[in-house]
Formats: sequence, C-alpha cells, structure tokens
Amino acid sequence: MTTMTAPRTTNGSAPSRMTLSAVTRGRVAAPLRVLCYGVEGVGKSTLGASAPAPIFLGAEDGSALLDVARFPQPRAWADVLDAVRVLTHEEHDYRTLVIDSLDWIEPLVWAAVCAEMKIRSIEEPGFGKGYLAAVEHWRRMIAALDALRRAKRMHIVLIGHALTKKFSNPEGADFDRYTLKLNDKAAALWREWVDELLFARFETFSVKGKNEQKAKGVSTGARVVQTIRAAAYDAKTRHGLRDGMPLSWQLIEEGCAAGAESVLADAQGDAAAILLLVPEADRAKADAWVREVWTVRDRLAQRTNQLRAKYARSPDDATDNGSTSNATNQTNQSANT
Repeated sequence: MTTMTAPRTTNGSAPSRMTLSAVTRGRVAAPLRVLCYGVEGVGKSTLGASAPAPIFLGAEDGSALLDVARFPQPRAWADVLDAVRVLTHEEHDYRTLVIDSLDWIEPLVWAAVCAEMKIRSIEEPGFGKGYLAAVEHWRRMIAALDALRRAKRMHIVLIGHALTKKFSNPEGADFDRYTLKLNDKAAALWREWVDELLFARFETFSVKGKNEQKAKGVSTGARVVQTIRAAAYDAKTRHGLRDGMPLSWQLIEEGCAAGAESVLADAQGDAAAILLLVPEADRAKADAWVREVWTVRDRLAQRTNQLRAKYARSPDDATDNGSTSNATNQTNQSANT
C-alpha cells in the first residue's frame, strides 16, 4: 500500500515549490555573464562595446573614445546600485550592461564600508574585517545583477585589469602570475559568479635562433582570450569556449550558443593543423601524444598550445634551422612526461 504525502508547506499555507512534478531537464538559455580582464590596451572595453546594444557603467574613462551609451560616472557606491536598479525597473532597449571596470569601482565599495563602520581606512579594523564587509556589498550588487538578468534578459560584461602577483606554489617553487586587480576576496567572488572568465592578451611566442643563448619574444599582433586556467593566469568557461580564440564578441557569443561539442570539434581541427607543422621525423610521436587526450577538450587545447608555441614561428624565423631543432627537442621532452 502506497502512502500519499501532502506537499510540505513553507509558511503554513504556501506549498513547497520543490516537487518532482516541477523537475525540468535540458540546457537553459540565459544571458551571458562574462568577465574579461587582461593587459593594457588589448581591447577589453572594445569587446564590451561590440556586445548587443550595450550601455556602459564605470568609474574610469576607458570607453571615452567609443561611440556607446553610458551612465554618468558614479561618484559613490549608491550610484552604481542605482544604475542597475534603473535598468531593472524602467523600460529601455539596452541588451548588455558593461561595467568598466571592477577595480575602478572597488574604491567606491571601500568608501561605503568606511562610512558604515565609521573608520578612516578599509584596513583599520584589522584581520581583514573591512574587506569581508566589502564582499557583502559586492554580494548585493551580484544579487541586483541577477535580478536585472531575470527581468530584462540582459548580458553582463565585466571589465577588469590584470596585475602580476607572486603565487605561493604548494607543489614547488613560487612564481608570478596574472590575477584580477581586486582584493583577493572580491576577486574570488566574481570569478565564481561569472560563466566566462576570459584572460585577454596579445598572442606572443618565444623563439631561440641558431647559436642564441636567450629566447626572444615574437608577437603576431593578434588579440586572443584564454579560457582555460594556466600557471600564468586564471580563466574558465562553462560553455566550452575554445582556448586562445580571437577577442571577438561575435565569436564568444556563437561559441557559447554552440556548446561543448562544437568546441571540441574546433579543438581537434586546431590540433590536426598544428601537427602538420611538426617535422616529419617527430610527427608520429607528437601525434600519439596529442591523441592520448583527443576527446578531452581542455587537455587537448593545452597540448595543442604547447605544440603551437614550439612550432608556429614567425615568417622572419622561417629559415632559422636552430629554432626548429630546439623546438623539436622541447616537444620530445614534453611527450616523454
């Protein structure tokens, strides 16, 4: 005999929403949450301006030379929240909110905390209490942005600058890496919230010519975004964006819509193309090394990038046999690990 249980109530009258009949399945189409940070002048603000019907909110003038709609420059933390509230509750045709930039807004958060706690500096309470209070303010902003996304289906694009910090490596020697130019607690919160954490940079390679003791940096001038975390930077993608893809809103939006299967196919195509650059004597070994992770997109992209860094040389170095032999030796060492 089956016993029927009445739906649980939450406040004595309203039935619970958590019922099996309310369970759904499948991908949920939602506006994008993108945080793009990186080196100066790479085109982060231009990326935001390329999004659909953008409106900028920011405490810096990074968008001054762009023909975009923008709110007045906020002078206080309340101005930032008011702008999000206006977009949420008033009628408009904007489809993307671009916050440019998080690190220029952060001092407004600190000022609000200092006023609340009646202190002169965010560090005055000691033990990181000021920064913890700031995180609560950031959480309120995130809640407001989520309400905006639900109400108006707007994309959220966050712009950030990068700085280099020493990373305490628990597995070996410490090293420098790029990180968001925010307090660590705030940076961790924003990294967790966004769907796409993109590190924007100029594409560069290090090459060593024949009889040269030191490698030299060679830039292709291409602007790319990294979507997979590496030793040098933080990055992530929940939509399976290709690592090292061009810095283009159209390609980012298309990649998010296509999903992981399409991106895996692109990654496999990239790997096949790079393998053609490997000298014939080493190609079979490099091919076997890549095929080990052929269906694991992140690892395939990482190995492809290692091969690209060693074999995709600039035209000026095309006749330099020394760099080819050096790259071959490096790849053989990688394949053996």
